[in-house]
Amino acid sequence: MNRSRCLRIALLAALLSPAAVFAQAAGPAAVIEYASGDDVTVIRGSRPVPMADPFGFELFVGDQVQTGRGVFIELRMTAGDAVLKLAENTTFVIQKAEAGQTTLALIYGRVRAKVEKLAGTDSFSVTGGSAVAGVRGTDFGMDIVSPRGAIAAAPVTKVYCFEGVVDVTALIDTATSVAEALEPVPKKFTITAGEMVTVNVVDDKRDARKTGLEEPIRSYWTGNDFTDPEDAGIAPPPSSTVPEPAAPVPAVTAPEPVASGPGTQAAGMADGAALERAFEDGWSSGYGKGFLEGRSALATDPVAVEEAARVRSALLRQKGGLLAGGLVAVAGATLSGIGLAFLGSGETLSGGYLLRMGVVLSGVAVPFLVVAISMGD
Repeated sequence: MNRSRCLRIALLAALLSPAAVFAQAAGPAAVIEYASGDDVTVIRGSRPVPMADPFGFELFVGDQVQTGRGVFIELRMTAGDAVLKLAENTTFVIQKAEAGQTTLALIYGRVRAKVEKLAGTDSFSVTGGSAVAGVRGTDFGMDIVSPRGAIAAAPVTKVYCFEGVVDVTALIDTATSVAEALEPVPKKFTITAGEMVTVNVVDDKRDARKTGLEEPIRSYWTGNDFTDPEDAGIAPPPSSTVPEPAAPVPAVTAPEPVASGPGTQAAGMADGAALERAFEDGWSSGYGKGFLEGRSALATDPVAVEEAARVRSALLRQKGGLLAGGLVAVAGATLSGIGLAFLGSGETLSGGYLLRMGVVLSGVAVPFLVVAISMGD
């Protein structure tokens, strides 16, 4: 093998080796904005990714996200304005997120998504084993869960809508498809707020039906709503009446000391209950108000805005330096490995040349990494 051909092959291998890194250079597809616990696993390239803290963790196309028992997480897609909440014991995959086309896959569990109105040819869909939900701006969810108490039962797929419109394509079995062992047949539904489509197996045949939204589903997501007050809120059922607003809780003053005795126990319990209600009402209303006021202050305060911009700029430069240094280091390691292989096969001249080139590239990567790390200080 002549030297020029050897060099071409080696350089091609060095450029192809960091292909996975280049695939992520386009940027993350989503970011974890909230996690109720740290039992969150991200599978990337068939391997789990080390994660010290789920909060702020970046997710890329192809990542599989798994939540553990009792753990809920919220993801915000970086393209468009969509936020998702994954329930506990859920497995979820980001299949596509580019050029206004977002495709997500629910393997098992529960997911809820709030998608702002899309423009033009943009699309947002969630696929499951037996259904596909496509939206253009709505608040909806999908469940793929096995029935409780059932042994080896097929999971039931449910697509439901809280607000807006959802186009559902369900995969069902017909008499012909079952008799001739054909693929399931798509059946289309359109659901609006307060409606749902259920796909399950009945008499060994997959069937789909459209009904009103089940109250347990509404109650589940009401109790596990989004943490951001602007993203939270499930509309009441269309047929229900809106209850009158609760009267404001009067200010509770400290009770006057009372003499102890059998007749004073009930009064003390009543005062304690009133104090507890006042505390809970103050906490719930004060937290939401304080959250919005704090975020508004950060958005309008010139010092806060300038500081946030400076931090983002520094993080981008640091990320660029780490990426550049990593790519150069990978290329150097690849050339060194190929050089060692040539040396082992007796190609001493080419092997020594490639080995020296690999060492030089590895050395060039060091300044990039040092500068990038120093930017974080």
